[in-house]
Amino acid sequence: MFTECLWNTTTDVVMVLDMSTGLSNSDVDTGVSAIAYLTNMILSRDPTNSVRISLVTIAESVSVIRNLSDTSDRSMLLSRINSMVYLEGQCGSQGPDSNIGCNPSIDKLSEALNLLNGSIFDKKNNHAREITVVVTNGGFRVTDEMRRIIGDFKLQERLLVGIAVGDEVSMTNLQQLVDDPAYIFTVKFQEVPTNLDVLSAEIFYSSCSLSNEF
Repeated sequence: MFTECLWNTTTDVVMVLDMSTGLSNSDVDTGVSAIAYLTNMILSRDPTNSVRISLVTIAESVSVIRNLSDTSDRSMLLSRINSMVYLEGQCGSQGPDSNIGCNPSIDKLSEALNLLNGSIFDKKNNHAREITVVVTNGGFRVTDEMRRIIGDFKLQERLLVGIAVGDEVSMTNLQQLVDDPAYIFTVKFQEVPTNLDVLSAEIFYSSCSLSNEF
């Protein structure tokens, strides 16, 4: 007997690359590679287009690179992801250790999460599972405002996942962001992030119900 995945809903995923806390170029490359890998793994499993993906970057400002409503194909999406480091937040920095965050800010992540909460996630699509994947070094400040937003995410059953990049990661802040340490994944420079396979499977299968009736 085989198990079939029956898609009875959709999953909306917002990938957030947080450069606002001062990542090096190599850290940003690592984050971009992780987003590209995760996106490719999700979409390669998804022949029915049940997963929608949005891209957001945080540097001197919060930028929406791709909305959930964007219908470009996988190759175009992956090309857009791989070009993010060169098009957003560069600020003229050069070299593997230069700071790409421009004027690092510890409060931009709160602004981005508020944007997700208020406009990026489709309030009309009540049946979609909503997941936010934040790629960061954890250098943000966990303020009362961020706690309020995280509380709103929980009330609306929106899942927050953290992908840690960099040599100096604040795991304490990441744990406060995602609540459950099981949803923190660490990726390393120039290493294939195969540990994200588990996350891609969860995202994909969250949009279906399983049936043995065939």
